[in-house]
Amino acid sequence: MTSAMRARLFFVTLLVAAVGGGAWYYSVQRGAAAPTPGQGQTQAQGARASKAVPVSVAPVVQRPAPVEISTVGRVQTLSAVAVRSRIDGVIANVSVADGQEVKAGDELFRIDDREAQAAVKLAEANLGKDQAQLTNAKRELDRLTPLAAKNYTTRADYDTAVTNVATLQASIAAD
Repeated sequence: MTSAMRARLFFVTLLVAAVGGGAWYYSVQRGAAAPTPGQGQTQAQGARASKAVPVSVAPVVQRPAPVEISTVGRVQTLSAVAVRSRIDGVIANVSVADGQEVKAGDELFRIDDREAQAAVKLAEANLGKDQAQLTNAKRELDRLTPLAAKNYTTRADYDTAVTNVATLQASIAAD
């Protein structure tokens, strides 16, 4: 026999042995994977299978079952209202809760009014100042009127007094 024939014979023998070993391993594994009840059980396993399991008993009561639906979704309102303030400011208090029904005239929010109160006090102070100046301007005009009639004062001083009274009356109207 030549060396090439010996090598082929060796490889064929090796191949037959590998296929036979695989078939044997497969049959052993398949048989061990699913033992039938009663086959191959030890005495301890049989004792565990025959042990009693405790069961609790409760009386039957008829009552409505709670309906719970768990889902993912999106809620969309039927209508929406935009609430805008006529003045700018910081919200100091929210008087309503989400979803609460409100009527016309109900207080929804309270705006911090400290800045507005300060502006009102400033305007009142300006009004008082302008009223005091108007009173003084009227007294000045009352003094100059008889003097201007007799030409004891200049016409410019009299016109200035009249203009001051008119200017202060317009300032009071604006205040």
